[in-house]
Amino acid sequence: MGGDRTTRADIVPGVSPSVNNQGAQAWFNAAAFVPQTTPYGTVGRSTIWAPGLQQWDLGFAKRFRVAEQKSFQFRGELFNVFNQVNLKPPASSAGSAGFGAITAALPGRNVQFGLKFYW
Repeated sequence: MGGDRTTRADIVPGVSPSVNNQGAQAWFNAAAFVPQTTPYGTVGRSTIWAPGLQQWDLGFAKRFRVAEQKSFQFRGELFNVFNQVNLKPPASSAGSAGFGAITAALPGRNVQFGLKFYW
């Protein structure tokens, strides 16, 4: 039961977790948090939000008849068609070297094509 919980840091009173120019190097003010000193930490849930996900997907399909009972379908699917950069959440272990920084992104555009035969 207790092993399933995630640990939270302690908040530094009077220090804002917000930064003026939020970016990958400093998603939030790491100085506003310290490693926990109590079993649960003092930071509330949803204090910091990770970057949002912006993704447009596109799919198309065309079925061609070869005979009355036979056809084939050509289809294409494009995931993240505009190749929008979607950042992963920032490092969340208080006191670690990269705390508050985003060091990775989700995969970019994914294009798939295929044929399906109906015989």
